[in-house]
Amino acid sequence: MKKKRLLSVLAAISMLGSCLTGCAGGGMSGVSEGSSTGSGQTAESSSEKVVLRLSMNMTLGSKEIVQEVMNEVLKDYPNVELQVEETAQDSYVSKMAMDVSTDNVADLVQYWRPDSTTHGCPKYIEKGVFADLSELLGTDAFKDRFADHAVTTCTVDGKFYAVPMEYSFIMFLANKEILDQCSLPVPETWDELLGSMDVLKENGYIPWGVSTKAYASAWERPLGYIFSRYATMYGENGTLNLFGGKAHFTSEEAIKASESLAQLVGGNCAVDSMTLDDSQATSKYINSGQACYFINGSYAMPQLSDEIKEKMVALRFPEIPGAEGDTGHIQDKSLTSVFYVSKKAWDDPLKKEILIKFLDRYTSPEIAERLFAKTGSLEPINNLEIEKTEADRVFLEAKELADDAKQIIWFLSYGDANKRDSFYSFYTELWLGDITGEEFARRCEELFYEE
Repeated sequence: MKKKRLLSVLAAISMLGSCLTGCAGGGMSGVSEGSSTGSGQTAESSSEKVVLRLSMNMTLGSKEIVQEVMNEVLKDYPNVELQVEETAQDSYVSKMAMDVSTDNVADLVQYWRPDSTTHGCPKYIEKGVFADLSELLGTDAFKDRFADHAVTTCTVDGKFYAVPMEYSFIMFLANKEILDQCSLPVPETWDELLGSMDVLKENGYIPWGVSTKAYASAWERPLGYIFSRYATMYGENGTLNLFGGKAHFTSEEAIKASESLAQLVGGNCAVDSMTLDDSQATSKYINSGQACYFINGSYAMPQLSDEIKEKMVALRFPEIPGAEGDTGHIQDKSLTSVFYVSKKAWDDPLKKEILIKFLDRYTSPEIAERLFAKTGSLEPINNLEIEKTEADRVFLEAKELADDAKQIIWFLSYGDANKRDSFYSFYTELWLGDITGEEFARRCEELFYEE
């Protein structure tokens, strides 16, 4: 009998200890205590070994910080083992497809944003692979944390499916020293920008220091801006529907956009631009002072030499007279990486608690500042302060313009990936001045439109 009483007392003490441990929380700012409620036992008190799987692209620049933050969180969970699955970028899409088909999706997945059809994201969301994380936005920790464009991108049918991880914006820069030598103003209007092309060439300069090689980043950007000015980005006959095969390139707006694009870029790049990638074109023509305009993502800032950065100024892409699409200040900015949580992990109280703490910690200003200082990558959180000593003047100027701009996004993300090679072949011809805008529109119609 005494033995039974002793066992009862020990059991009671054990239960009390569990409750106290659970109430102590994990110490993460903004996350409510006991956020994994529903289980009588939290991760800290459980002795059962748990494996937490994290899937990432092995080329991800921030992967070390991701693991550092996760390991910081897991210090409070000695029974949880982190299993990191790193996959090469060119194999990641097929790896993800295999995981989905075998019902073996990792607990936390770093992947492409929800609207990326190329990477299968919309169908995975529709299938219920990823958890609805909408409840996070109602908590003190996450309320108003993310930039509006990031929340919009991560929301599908009114539900928040991904936590924004990193983003980039397109920088449109001009070498002011070259403009001054050519007696040209820093272009603020379409006519000033268009008029500068011939003047630059007459003075021996190349207007656009870009690569026109298939899959390069920089040369696609003027197209996105110009088509959005004429046809809007999201409208029924807008840019996304045009390249998604749902609207005609034979429309008046699309033809005008094509002609304006040909005026701006046709014959205004280096003759060997199709043999160079982005970094090679930047090194050969921008850093050498032979080309005036640089247009590429914020991720390309390290390609610019310190000397040339001092000569650069940030520009807005101007409105086009007569164009009735997107007006005002528009800028290409989009998420380059997000976190998804598997439905199974979100339904597990233990893993849910850990993942909420991780997501809170990773998207905090402290980690965002560490991420930028170490990798140059940006988290799309509000009130992110970047010390001027940690960034170049022109980068901060460009970021300030991007922060205030209406978002447009990469138009080919809505198109059929299998059509890109064909598109790039005649897009190169447009840049080299070998075809007209009207011919470009005709070929786009033949390639993209689907009955």
